[in-house]
Amino acid sequence: MKIKILTIISVLFFISCGSGKETYQASGVFEATEVMVSSEANGKILSFDIQEGQQISIGNEYGLIDTLQIYLKRQQLLYGIEAMGGRSIDVNTQIAALEEQLKKLKIEKQRVETLLQKNAANTKQLDDINSNIAVLDKQLKAQKSSFE
Repeated sequence: MKIKILTIISVLFFISCGSGKETYQASGVFEATEVMVSSEANGKILSFDIQEGQQISIGNEYGLIDTLQIYLKRQQLLYGIEAMGGRSIDVNTQIAALEEQLKKLKIEKQRVETLLQKNAANTKQLDDINSNIAVLDKQLKAQKSSFE
């Protein structure tokens, strides 16, 4: 009895293994090639005329980016340059005024030195003029360095 059951089980086992005629349509791993396309400019995309899978070539235009922000930034820079041009003229005027004040103080210094030799002035007046000359000289150097 045990042999009959064992024989039936082994026959069923071999029958259930199948004939080995399984047909496969396809098997494997499919991979997509992804390409990142970036723009040289920033901005809102106004049009983009490409369909998925479409072949494209280098150098052709396929989209349009809103350039208003770039244009406005360019205009702002141009106006800034224009304003700086006007400022340089102002700097020349300021330098000329400082040089004139310095010239006047040097003349005043000579007068005070002459008066000091004749005991008609005190040394404080000369010290004040010397300090004013030093201050104006530093202002003049600072103004010239900011102009360059």
